[in-house]
Amino acid sequence: MRNTPWLALCLSLTLLGGCATYGDEVGGALRMADAGEYEAARESLSEVLDPEGDDRLLYHLEQGVIAHLAGDYQQSIDYLLTAEDIGDALYTRYFSDAVRAALSHPRNAPYRGTAYELAYIHYFQALNFTHLAQQSDDRVTRRRHLDSALVETRRLDARLRELMLLEGDYQEAAADREANRMSGLLQAFHGISADISDPNLLQFREAAWLRYLSGVLYEKAGDLDDARIAYQRAAELYEEGYAQQFAIDEGMVDRAWRDAFRMEAVTGNWSAVAETAEQRLGESAAQGIRESDSDTAHVVVIQHVDRLPPRGELNLVMYADPRRRSVTLQPVAVGSYEEQMAQEIWFRALYADTGPLGWLTHFSQGGLEGLIRGSFEKSFYIGPFWGQLESLGLVDALRGGVRVAVPYPGPPRPPPPPAKLWVGEGQHVFQTADNLTYMAYQDLLMEAGEELRRAVARELLRHSLASLAARELEEEFGTAGLLLGLFARAGTSATVRADTRAWQGLPAAVRVVRLELPPGEHELRLSSGRFMIPEGGESATVRLTVSAGDVHVLQARRISHRHDLLPPLERNEAMIRLNH
Repeated sequence: MRNTPWLALCLSLTLLGGCATYGDEVGGALRMADAGEYEAARESLSEVLDPEGDDRLLYHLEQGVIAHLAGDYQQSIDYLLTAEDIGDALYTRYFSDAVRAALSHPRNAPYRGTAYELAYIHYFQALNFTHLAQQSDDRVTRRRHLDSALVETRRLDARLRELMLLEGDYQEAAADREANRMSGLLQAFHGISADISDPNLLQFREAAWLRYLSGVLYEKAGDLDDARIAYQRAAELYEEGYAQQFAIDEGMVDRAWRDAFRMEAVTGNWSAVAETAEQRLGESAAQGIRESDSDTAHVVVIQHVDRLPPRGELNLVMYADPRRRSVTLQPVAVGSYEEQMAQEIWFRALYADTGPLGWLTHFSQGGLEGLIRGSFEKSFYIGPFWGQLESLGLVDALRGGVRVAVPYPGPPRPPPPPAKLWVGEGQHVFQTADNLTYMAYQDLLMEAGEELRRAVARELLRHSLASLAARELEEEFGTAGLLLGLFARAGTSATVRADTRAWQGLPAAVRVVRLELPPGEHELRLSSGRFMIPEGGESATVRLTVSAGDVHVLQARRISHRHDLLPPLERNEAMIRLNH
């Protein structure tokens, strides 16, 4: 009888290997898309995601990206338009969904998407319409598609403005940090509860790269004043904190300012900004902008690098400590060595009682041994609520341990080195314009404390119900009821799942090269890897004819993690696709 909780926990832990994360479920389909097997990828995705179920937003987001990669831009538009409608409808969290998730697991509630995911819907839509415009030979059709791309930039602007009202801009965040500089004790307590001491450092509040792309599209459409505003806004965001927050290359800050000042020169306002341009860019660069040839064509090459790394599931054992009247959590690392290390690091960095108050508590209760133990566990003092736990049968259940699961970012994937682009004998290096891996990590960091609190509360609720049911079974059926209760508790722990969902088809990073070319035909060559263009399949080069004043957008994709699909000799090669 006394060992029943431990037996239940052991039974549930034997089933850990069978718990698939969201990344496991959709990984096969996305790897097929990486290999260019788009139809197979779409079919595979339809088998694992329900377009009408709780993952309906993700179904349309993932299908939208696959269609985009396949060059089926109209179908991508349709998928992403539906995704946007779903995301807006799910913006309000419904009580019934929260109750359903609390009684089972968070995958039983609709996925609503993050702020950066919803913003990137407009990004892909703008690219879809831009590619349709560039592929059309009809002037009216081309203009219609380009106008649709501009509509997406304006819808993006509205979404980002709403986000800024909710979260504040970088200047307000800096003011808040200054105001809280002396609140060290408060920050320490935040650290104990697994919250981030300064969430302003991690909050997604704007999108500098998306602002810059808006400038490119406005310039392409001839709306030079709107282009200047967008370029300048991108430059200011990069400078105010976006570049530091998301590890953006410093060159993107200069690039955005160069284009903002170039718009001033083109529209005849150079004299008003000449001094500012020299201060920001230097005298030589400012002179180059002033003397730039208006007949030059601009080619913007956007490279999507890899995919977002899938989120993993961090398993914890929660047990009661009657002596301290507390509930304690300890990690159970599973998987490969790299996965286990990542799980241990995530737990110790965010959850373990390693703060000053935690050290003091563990040392006062257990001396040096308690201090060391506290570095590998997280404790919640229950105190006056201990009697309620006992009456619900939770103390007995928790003595043997209860499984809890929270998401974690998984092992890190180092990005490949920047690719190079040759035009004739000239070499250009891609620069990081956006870093979605950092966005995903920071989103997890922001939610880490709340995820843990929800997971603990959810498992306490579920196990209180299971304990009551097990007690009634034992009283009515004796030994047989005891066994049924044992399997009921094991089943409760075995069905524990963390919410590891995220838009997995998003690129890990966006890198950019902007070229200024004379009118005529040009041959563009990327560095190592393979290229794919709609008209010619795979190719090592692409030929592009540009006219004076043109602004042309090319898109490339670089996949460096394809170990399960490439033959051994090609496993270390990057694959680059170029669409135009």
